[in-house]
Amino acid sequence: MSSYTGGSPTFIHLHARDTVVVALKELPKGTLVRVGQTEIVTRQTIPAGHKLAIKSLDADQSVWKFGWPIGLTNGPVEAGEHVHSHNLRCDHTIDLEAIATEIPESPEPLSGYTFEGFERPGGQVGTRNYVAVISNVNC
Repeated sequence: MSSYTGGSPTFIHLHARDTVVVALKELPKGTLVRVGQTEIVTRQTIPAGHKLAIKSLDADQSVWKFGWPIGLTNGPVEAGEHVHSHNLRCDHTIDLEAIATEIPESPEPLSGYTFEGFERPGGQVGTRNYVAVISNVNC
């Protein structure tokens, strides 16, 4: 789902429902970004780690990231605009019943990679360490 420039990804599109992508490096004004078949031109410089609107949104419309609404727009937001605290507010309703109920499909297996683990009887493998990836912000 990412656009590549010079061999390195420029953004990450976290979920198919998302209305924003996250810049992995600074995207100068006028940068062409391809998300699937859609081409978007940045309307201003998007700092690394910040959100870029990949579709136009009306005032008071939900902004989606991680497949969930993270807030509402303060006014209209055009595709290609920087989405941040100046045009996004956090007064949306959270569906507590639906949190953590979606089970994504398993990703394609990777080949050619290893990790320091151990082999269990029957061919399964394990590790004695846990790795948790936790978002410390949702916007």
